[in-house]
Formats: sequence, structure tokens, C-alpha cells
Amino acid sequence: MERDSAHLKELLRNETRAVERLVVLLGQERDALTGRDIDAIERVTQAKIEQIGQVEHASAARESWARTAGVAFEGRAFEQLVTDMANAANDAELVEVWEKLREAMREAHRENLVNGRVISRSRQTLSHLLDILRGQVDAPRLYGRAGQTGSLNEGGEIARA
Repeated sequence: MERDSAHLKELLRNETRAVERLVVLLGQERDALTGRDIDAIERVTQAKIEQIGQVEHASAARESWARTAGVAFEGRAFEQLVTDMANAANDAELVEVWEKLREAMREAHRENLVNGRVISRSRQTLSHLLDILRGQVDAPRLYGRAGQTGSLNEGGEIARA
């Protein structure tokens, strides 16, 4: 059990390092996106794609180890295995290494969501600007007597003398 614990810790550490490098790249990506630096976006995107491959490789190694141990790769079963192995080997560090990986994954997820929002907002802004250039600007929406919205060109009365 000791050897399995040591091997699992090494797999978890490798995966953590890969995820932490991805988090750094996601931060660089956000900076490039908010700065609208096309060259940096291209460089970081390429590096991010390569790093995701590293994360997938490390994750596949852990999945293979879990299958060999006869445990589901994701979810409670794997977490329970880590806890059981740590208790059996009197190895609190194993749980700490697992928690560090989980926190790195949560951070990568948060960073990725932020970047997704930045990209989405940029797309909305670009779409709106293109609509303006094409002359496809929506007429302002106003509320009528019945409380329904309408636009100025729908012929509704704005005021009565």
C-alpha cells in the first residue's frame, strides 16, 4: 500500500503542476483578451492548447491508475480511495496532494469562466458595432398604453396634446 500511495502522490503532483501551468496561461489569456492584443492571444492560445494536452495526459495516467486499482476515476469513489489509502498508510500528505489538485482544477475552471465571459462580451460589442456599420440598429423600445413594448416606427402615439 505504501508504494501505491507514493505512486499516486506522484501522479497527483504531476497533474497538479500541469493544471497550475494551465491556470497561469489562462491568466495570460485574460490579459491578452482584455488588452485586445491579437499576437498575444494567438501565442497564448497555442500554448494553452499544448498545456491542455499535458493536463489530459496527466489525467489519463491517473485514470489508468484508478482503473488498475478497480475504482471509478471521478467522483466519490476515487476520493474515498485516497482517504482510505492515506489512513491505511498513515499518510496525511496524500490527502493534501489530492486537495491541492482539486483546488487547482477549481481555479482553472473559474479562470476559464472569466475568459469565456470576456470573449462573450467582446463578441456582443463587436456584433453591435457591426450592426451600427451596416445600419441595422434597432429602434428604441418604448412602452405603450397597455404596458407592451414597441418601437418608434410602429406608429404608436408618444404624446397627445
